[in-house]
Amino acid sequence: MRMFNEAYRQITGINEDSIIPETERSIRQVLYIDGPLCSGKTTVLNLLSVEIPDAVIIPEFDREIPTAHISISKASPLVDLLRSQFWFYGQHLAKDKLIRQYTGKIIADRGILGLFCYSNLFGTDQAVTQKIIDRAMKYSWTPGLYVFLTADPAVIKARFLQRNDGTLTETEWDHGFGTYIHRLHQSVEAVAAAAGIPLLDTSNQSPQEVTTAIKQLYYEFFNF
Repeated sequence: MRMFNEAYRQITGINEDSIIPETERSIRQVLYIDGPLCSGKTTVLNLLSVEIPDAVIIPEFDREIPTAHISISKASPLVDLLRSQFWFYGQHLAKDKLIRQYTGKIIADRGILGLFCYSNLFGTDQAVTQKIIDRAMKYSWTPGLYVFLTADPAVIKARFLQRNDGTLTETEWDHGFGTYIHRLHQSVEAVAAAAGIPLLDTSNQSPQEVTTAIKQLYYEFFNF
């Protein structure tokens, strides 16, 4: 796990022990917002687009997620897990190349670090994460400020069921999906701690409060 921790820091290049070159800071100031579903990410991104109107907003993906990749689980064959996670990896590569087309303030919906939060759930031997890290370490990712959002699993459950369109019942949540969300919550906490990046719990904060906190972190990080 220590090797993964060091890899997270090297890939993102944003931990407290590293310094983004001044030339890169002057060209673009990237803010990555990440977090599991119902952590408040989309709402906060929408508010940030208003709070920082001169920022370019980079979307999560440039195409719809294939159904086969949505239904993947740790019980799936390794080849399917790798195929799924490398599809997402390809999306992050495309996103990074898009980011490099812009200058100034940039806010990205998710970054490469979030991929590890999911891949870490697939098996105890971390084979999937290792494959992705091996590939990611060979690429120079655009540095910036990375912020993870999270919330207590019980809060995520309440938010999800409130907005749910009926495709998932509370019973189904309690007997399967809820366990997955709990593990994802733990994975997000572990990756954020390992990478040395801010983790904001939105359980007892309004979207505006979270937005204000992130904006302050962003402005302080880049000395606006």
